[in-house]
Amino acid sequence: MKSLRRHPRTAALITVAALALAALAVAAARSRTGGGCATPPPATALPDALRAIGDLDQPYPSSDTRNLQEAAVRAASALHSDLATTFVSDPIRITAVPPAHDDAIVFALRTNVGANGVPRTVVGLVEFLIDCSGRAFFQRVADLAPSPPPDFPITGRDEAAARLGTTNPQLVYDCDPLAPQWRDPVSGRAIPADSAAGTCTVAPTP
Repeated sequence: MKSLRRHPRTAALITVAALALAALAVAAARSRTGGGCATPPPATALPDALRAIGDLDQPYPSSDTRNLQEAAVRAASALHSDLATTFVSDPIRITAVPPAHDDAIVFALRTNVGANGVPRTVVGLVEFLIDCSGRAFFQRVADLAPSPPPDFPITGRDEAAARLGTTNPQLVYDCDPLAPQWRDPVSGRAIPADSAAGTCTVAPTP
């Protein structure tokens, strides 16, 4: 200890090095537990057909839209042959409200290209859940081809805004991202965004 007292600069360097090592240890621990998330990452249970693809059991950056779209198409094609030649939509982001805690990204798979070049019929949905560090985990594919809905969500943003009396309706879910609701973030009023909305917990408010 006498030598450290005689060389305060050396002691300071040792202290800085120790603090840096401690910070690295904390960062490593957080990376092993989902980036410091208070809740565990969403579970992914893959059928054998998807395990063979090789990457769907790993999370994707939720901002990487192109890779998520490609993953959605691969998963849908592997599970349902009738979804192999579909067009994938832009990401539909759905905010989790209690008791749900992981925000969702859903991709609509479409067919039946109209005169304007836009595919009109929703025949499938692919769901990803996002943990608190922004990683997207594949969840499931819903094959809607036998009975396609008019759209997803069925109720559009403009209609929801008019019915809720707000200019900023929020697409949310409480237990199933494929059964979302539109909610007024100020009043908390909600209406179904899809025909199955509100069926898994509390019914939406009028």
